[in-house]
Amino acid sequence: MTNQPVWKYAGHIGDTDPIAYGGGYVYTDKTGVYAPELTWFEPAPDEEWHKTEGATPLQVYRVMLERDSTAEWWYDKLESIASYIGQTLEDVQIMAKSSNPVELAQLYSDLFSYFGVHEFDSYPNTMTEDEAYAQYAEEMKASQ
Repeated sequence: MTNQPVWKYAGHIGDTDPIAYGGGYVYTDKTGVYAPELTWFEPAPDEEWHKTEGATPLQVYRVMLERDSTAEWWYDKLESIASYIGQTLEDVQIMAKSSNPVELAQLYSDLFSYFGVHEFDSYPNTMTEDEAYAQYAEEMKASQ
C-alpha cells in the first residue's frame, strides 16, 4: 500500500490573487513520496467577469513539478524557451534543476506561456471564482 500525499502550501507564483488574475499555488508532499505540485488558475476574460462576477468560470489545472526535469519532454527545447522568456540557457537549466519548488513552479509558468498549460494537464477542473475563493481561502491569506 502506498502512502497518500499530504499536501502543504509552499508558496505562490504570479499574481497575489491568482484566481482573478492568473498564477498558482505550489504544494509539497509532507510524506516526501510525491513530487511538488502546482495548482494553476486560468481566469476568464474581464469582459465575462463584468457580466457574471463571482459566477465566472475558472479553469483550474493541477501539474506535477517533476523532480528530474532532464527526463521531461520539454527539456531539450530549453534553448528556445530561454530565448522566448529572455533568459540565458544556463539560468533556465538551473531553474529546471532547482530543488526549490517555488523556483521550479516559476519555470513551469514560463513553460505554460510557451507551450500552453493544456500540454501539462489536458483535463482541468472548472469552477466559479466564488467556489475557488472558498476552496483556496487559506492560500489566499498566505499569499497576501
